[in-house]
Amino acid sequence: MVFKYEAELRDKAGEFKEVLAKRNIYTEINMVRDYMIKLAIARGEVEYGNLVIYYRAKDGSFSLKTHELKNKAIEPEVMASWERRDSINEPLGGGETGGKCDFENKVAESIIDNNGDRVKDKYKIY
Repeated sequence: MVFKYEAELRDKAGEFKEVLAKRNIYTEINMVRDYMIKLAIARGEVEYGNLVIYYRAKDGSFSLKTHELKNKAIEPEVMASWERRDSINEPLGGGETGGKCDFENKVAESIIDNNGDRVKDKYKIY
């Protein structure tokens, strides 16, 4: 069965899959329905749950939702990757360019323990 806008969603999911793979986050299409596609994500042995990409036909836009993630520890990195998907070669750390990417990575590192589990936040973003 073909779903509404399935081709567009598969294309977008493929692009995002490439971006996430550069961050060692691996995806697999879990489900396709009208206007949405679900991606299961994992890094190494840790499975984080599903990301959902929605398509809005009215303006041809896509949105990413993380409400189905079982382990939210990876959410900041995934969202940063989604927002920067047009610049896949740019490292999230910011490197020599600086900016708030460095701080975002420190937050992400501060809330993930060695098992990939979320621990108490040490930093707050205002």
